[in-house]
Amino acid sequence: MVQSHKENIHKNAVETTFHTMNLARSLASTMQRDITVSIDEENFWCIGLSDNGKCNCKLENACSINGEERVVSGRSFPEILISNINFNGNNHAVFQAKHEVSDIEKTTGFLIFEQGDNKIRLEKKVPNRVHVCLLDGNLPGYSVCNEFTNI
Repeated sequence: MVQSHKENIHKNAVETTFHTMNLARSLASTMQRDITVSIDEENFWCIGLSDNGKCNCKLENACSINGEERVVSGRSFPEILISNINFNGNNHAVFQAKHEVSDIEKTTGFLIFEQGDNKIRLEKKVPNRVHVCLLDGNLPGYSVCNEFTNI
């Protein structure tokens, strides 16, 4: 595969997930319900949204909001790996309808998209903000990551 094509696939995986996480944030706010983003990094990775807690994004119709399936499949992004999922030790993140100071710790974290030497970190910060940065490599269009903080 040509390098620029590989870079585009990497960016598409990151941007699709970024927009999916922002959708979760928006739905939590408009529906006034917590929205959970569940991530499975095994084999072909997947990311699923649910308005009913954690879900298994590898099972059909297991991740849904108001009965509509909401899943991003890694099968659409060959050669892209997800690693280092860490939302306070969990493989899921919660976009909260209401922001409680006591819940800050469980609402932050990150995951990394890898392809060869390029690593992009997608971060969920307080309050329900999503940020993307270049952790390692040379992929145009992303700022270099700073140390991860909750703010």
